[in-house]
Amino acid sequence: MAEFNLVLLGAPGSGKGTLASKLSKKFNIPHISTGDLIREEIAKKSELGQKIEKTVKSGKLVSNEIVMKLLFSRLEEKDAVNGFILDGFPRNIEQAKALEERLAEKGKKISTVLFLDVPKEEIMRRISGRRQCEKCGAIYNVYSNPPKVEGKCDLCSGKLFIRKDDRPGIVEERWKVFVSSTEPLVKFYEEKGLLKKVEMLGSVEENFKKALNALEAVE
Repeated sequence: MAEFNLVLLGAPGSGKGTLASKLSKKFNIPHISTGDLIREEIAKKSELGQKIEKTVKSGKLVSNEIVMKLLFSRLEEKDAVNGFILDGFPRNIEQAKALEERLAEKGKKISTVLFLDVPKEEIMRRISGRRQCEKCGAIYNVYSNPPKVEGKCDLCSGKLFIRKDDRPGIVEERWKVFVSSTEPLVKFYEEKGLLKKVEMLGSVEENFKKALNALEAVE
């Protein structure tokens, strides 16, 4: 397969991370999450990482400039030479255009964009049902992937909790932010003929097969 550069668009809870992980193994290209890049930079305690940490702790969004600096640096690494899967980027038109320009400088371009289509009601159900272990960080869902013992982690018996950003009021706000930022992106990529929609309402394997079918033209 030729170089394959994939962008995943989808609401929180749409299954981007799970799908990206499976596609990464299938195509042997890295799954690059801007959220992970930000956390890694903070963990390094670099000058930039400390600046990012202050921004995050103040409840503000990390600037486009910083996010793009981290991402573009990551795309220069050897494992991304034959392609990549972007999860969490771009989040707005400015980032989408900057990515397009950066790739063009390298003689590259986006191969396709998958929009993971999940109704609002299902997103709310998935996120409100999410639970995380306070000890090992394992994630469960009371609806689709419940622990064997209610409130306890199967792996370490740690206590499960609801993350702050998974609480109803915050989930509603996250949905509004997603809709306002993603609708222009969907239109942007549709007009370029790059967008393919995948309904993510089946099992993990069913959704993976749907994604592969959608990507058939670029395999």
